[in-house]
Amino acid sequence: MVRHPVLLSALVVLTLLPGAVRAADDEEDRVVFNKKASEWMQILRTDKEPRRRRVALVALDAAGPKTRRVFAAVGTALREDSDEMIRTAAAQWLGLMAVRAQMEKDRIPIDEAIESLIFALKNDKAPGVREMAAGALSRIGLEARSAIPTLAAALKESHPGLRGAAAECMGRMEYLARLERESLIKGFLPELIKALRESKGKEYARARGYVIYAIGRLGGTDGKPAITTLVEVLNEPDLSADLRKSIAETLGLFGRESAEGAPALARLLQDPDIQVKRAAATALDQLEAEARPVIPALIKAMQDRDKYVKCSAIHALGQIGGQLGPNTALVIQGMRACLKDSLADVRMAAIQGLGMLGPGVLGSSLDAVKGELKVALQDGDMKVRETAEATLKALDKKP
Repeated sequence: MVRHPVLLSALVVLTLLPGAVRAADDEEDRVVFNKKASEWMQILRTDKEPRRRRVALVALDAAGPKTRRVFAAVGTALREDSDEMIRTAAAQWLGLMAVRAQMEKDRIPIDEAIESLIFALKNDKAPGVREMAAGALSRIGLEARSAIPTLAAALKESHPGLRGAAAECMGRMEYLARLERESLIKGFLPELIKALRESKGKEYARARGYVIYAIGRLGGTDGKPAITTLVEVLNEPDLSADLRKSIAETLGLFGRESAEGAPALARLLQDPDIQVKRAAATALDQLEAEARPVIPALIKAMQDRDKYVKCSAIHALGQIGGQLGPNTALVIQGMRACLKDSLADVRMAAIQGLGMLGPGVLGSSLDAVKGELKVALQDGDMKVRETAEATLKALDKKP
């Protein structure tokens, strides 16, 4: 998203000046820089000099959200000012001031701010202004939920920054809505899928990342229709490491619903980027038994140099358990080898993995495994010792 530091940097200078802000008799019309807030609003509305209108915005920021009609005044500037920089600063101002209003003990209405931001997002001719409006709505959060349809429409825009800002805002609002057991963007999944397909090229990489983020907030059941497209994008040549990682993480969030993505995730276990490999291993673990088709890749991953990849692969295979089929012996062999790993985390993961397999899967290897776990009771790491003890007890329990 585009950042415009004009308003913020000017505000810092202003507030550091001695006597810049002082209370007036009327708290809703404070004096800033020797002028009342109402006078600054008049300057913002009528002064022909853009520089003075920018100063007015800064002064009104210092006056604060309790200022009478301040959201209406700045909202009008956002809708009507002829200067793109003023409109951009006004959008930024409304987002920041709305958050301040939300934090006030006595509720300050911000409807006018939200309405003006939605208007700008929909109608402004400058993509940068619309992008800033989307960012401001994102700061406001769920109180700006009425912006969702306009944000979804902005996903069709060709401007990468605007498309990305709209998707980011949708994703953040959905995250907050899910905390309250709601969903705001489920009905707009087709628009997100279309944006994911069409956001190709380096210039759209960031926007695509935000689209993936938004889809991921929906979860496995509501987001399932997007899985095929996520896998298609994951298989694109020259896809950036950041996007490969984001898609792997999203497929993992969808859990067992992402079964069709298992082969693509398995290929990422050989990715040159370590963060991508880790995300893929974690996602395959989250697929639980649906990772069955890629058992050989997970067996190989138990020998990876990275401990996180190793541990995730061990846990994933442990979850598959009785469905390992002809790969059972190789899995047990691999886990037993990891009992001797130099890293305590890997040794502990191997113990847990063997415990997850249980006596039924371990079969004829059970006694040998118990013997190795007894050796682990003398391990130099306390957590390894405790895990070995708990696993031995579980394996000794009669069915």
